[in-house]
Amino acid sequence: MTSGRTFEPAYRAVIFDLDEALIDSRPAWRYTLEETLMSVANRRIDAQPLIEEYHRRPWRDSLAILLDDAGDQRRALELCQRIEGRSAMKRLLVFDGTGMALDDIRAARVEIGAISRLPHAVALKQAQATGVDRFLTVLSATPEGEEWAVGPRASECLAYFGREAEACLFVGADERDVEA
Repeated sequence: MTSGRTFEPAYRAVIFDLDEALIDSRPAWRYTLEETLMSVANRRIDAQPLIEEYHRRPWRDSLAILLDDAGDQRRALELCQRIEGRSAMKRLLVFDGTGMALDDIRAARVEIGAISRLPHAVALKQAQATGVDRFLTVLSATPEGEEWAVGPRASECLAYFGREAEACLFVGADERDVEA
């Protein structure tokens, strides 16, 4: 159900940063780290204080400060990846008001794309788990083994839309990403 507001859009397409502007992965990240530490080290922690600094970094960074043993770190890394891809998906959230805003955008016949730092299979699974996928025209995820770069991901969406960058709005959480 849309909000009932009507507007004439200035842009015919919008690209969202899936990982920062649409999906809140912090509760899933926290759950993954806490469950992993309990399983590997039989130690209960509260990962909340680590979220801001570590939730966008590779697992090995947060595990290195929590576990001294290299073997424990390897086991924990494998477990983090398994939990993240399965049970942690239930902990993903969409930011407040996102669904209604996406409904309004779609009702205005504006194409919606999303870019992601994650590999395609994981990004798609997250979009599906949160229901965001039903709004998306295109999802451009980071190919396995490649570094995150906004430009190539946004260019892929623009090519799919058949539009120039000036005809598209970009919504992200990081000013540097928006500028790119």
